[in-house]
Amino acid sequence: MKKLRQVSVVVLLCILFAQAVCFGWWGKKPAKEIPNHWPEKLDKRKLYIYDNAFIYSGSNSQADKIDKFVRKVTKEFSSEESQNIRPGLIIVMDVKEKALFDTEKLLKIVRTAKIADSNDTTQAQLESFNESLSKTKKEIAKLGLSLDNILAMAPMPLETHMLPQLADGFGEGFDKDIGWCMIVPTERHMKAAVNNMIDAVFKAQKVNGLVRVIAAPFLPGAVNKAVNEIKKARKLALFELILMQKNTLTKSQKQEMLNAYEKKIGINKNNGKSKKDDVKSENAKPVNLKTRSDDGGS
Repeated sequence: MKKLRQVSVVVLLCILFAQAVCFGWWGKKPAKEIPNHWPEKLDKRKLYIYDNAFIYSGSNSQADKIDKFVRKVTKEFSSEESQNIRPGLIIVMDVKEKALFDTEKLLKIVRTAKIADSNDTTQAQLESFNESLSKTKKEIAKLGLSLDNILAMAPMPLETHMLPQLADGFGEGFDKDIGWCMIVPTERHMKAAVNNMIDAVFKAQKVNGLVRVIAAPFLPGAVNKAVNEIKKARKLALFELILMQKNTLTKSQKQEMLNAYEKKIGINKNNGKSKKDDVKSENAKPVNLKTRSDDGGS
């Protein structure tokens, strides 16, 4: 009888495990119905659909982690505002995944879009950008790095209209249901990218074995500190993307909320202010991230 109970318990656990796998209790499954004009996959990344984001990811578990990050940032807004936040599109960068876009091409598309919005001479601006880009590539090459090394670890906000220029499968009108777009590295990808950068710099600078041994105990702490700063930048980038959707807020209100969020997550920007300015700032009334001022909208 005792053995029968044990068998029954094992069978029950197996059934529960099967249900968890089949019904996705541990996260969203790949989207069964792909939205119109959207690719089913980006390279090896499948499309996962969540309440606040469409996520292209190479794995379910990493998609769940990115969704958790999105929900955490979204909670900074009031419940009323959260209901009006349009979902976004996230392309996840994980370890051992090749970059979806050519970095130099991406930078040029972003820069061209910015120039098109300005009143400056387009050709002159493009020539200046190309010259700066060339110089930057040479400088970072001296450190044994490339643009891909630098940007692989960083969150990259994108204008949604740029995607068809960067990846196949996005048709006209694909972005009608989204409000923002962003390339988001996973935490383990950030850590791997920082370690790769350190190795590349050591090799380029011909750092000898003794120095590497001396530096070794300090490297994990340095890597973790760098990753934490990148995670802050990731939060700030997403917060700003969502904030820019708030057409009922004035430009100054958006900037106040952005400054308050920077302070909350620990990003310090002195911007050349004097100590007297800092004292004034500390005495100023803090901005509540979950409220709006009366002239800011409904």
